[in-house]
Amino acid sequence: MTGELAARETVSEWLERFPTRRNRLVDQNSLKTRETLAIPDPCRSGIAPAGSRLAWMARLALAVAILLPAPGALAQQVRDYLGVPGPIEIAGDRYGLAWSSAPRPGYFKQEYLPAGETPGRHSRMVLLEVISQGMDVAGAVRAQVANLNARKPQDPLVNMSVIRNARSGEVLLDFVLSGKRPDGQFMVEWNAYRYMPRQGGGVTLFGLSRRAEGDETARTFLTSLKGLRPQLIDVLARHAPPQPTIPR
Repeated sequence: MTGELAARETVSEWLERFPTRRNRLVDQNSLKTRETLAIPDPCRSGIAPAGSRLAWMARLALAVAILLPAPGALAQQVRDYLGVPGPIEIAGDRYGLAWSSAPRPGYFKQEYLPAGETPGRHSRMVLLEVISQGMDVAGAVRAQVANLNARKPQDPLVNMSVIRNARSGEVLLDFVLSGKRPDGQFMVEWNAYRYMPRQGGGVTLFGLSRRAEGDETARTFLTSLKGLRPQLIDVLARHAPPQPTIPR
């Protein structure tokens, strides 16, 4: 039996047998994380502040995908911190700026959605994030991978693939997450994050996200992901990224 949903199988039943097939959604030819990234230990690289390795990751990690919006996020006024108001056109869709945040000095997050969709209840999203100091591409990817690995005991669907472009210094990380809504229905989310070094230091993240909510919708999404994933990764890798500017 493959890692795909059987014809009459529910998402719950599929997830019960999925842990032994966790990596089936990742192309067998994909480069493995440890083989792809020559990333130094942040606690030995001279850039980590005092404190534990996990605390450092928590403070500086770029964008951990969140399946439900943070309290008050939907009511927050949208501000274009990065000089990229949109729309952003990619993969045949137009995305307008729908949510933004500056959670700490030098760190800016913006999310873009198609017309008619709202933050936290969306099916498609474009992400643009910038951290202007204290982080490089290797550290950002390492922190995200650590967060995903920490999630695995509670989320059997978590799996990831990492591809590094040695010439440009970029890294593309794609991963799958799952969760449950308050009504018990499943949610599944696939994300692809393109990490790019910034001139003068820091990291820009340009990402695509797809989400499916409800058992049947999630089931259909997971079945289609095998073909959808490589197409969207190719689109993201080839797309001319936005050029964000840092507020003064």
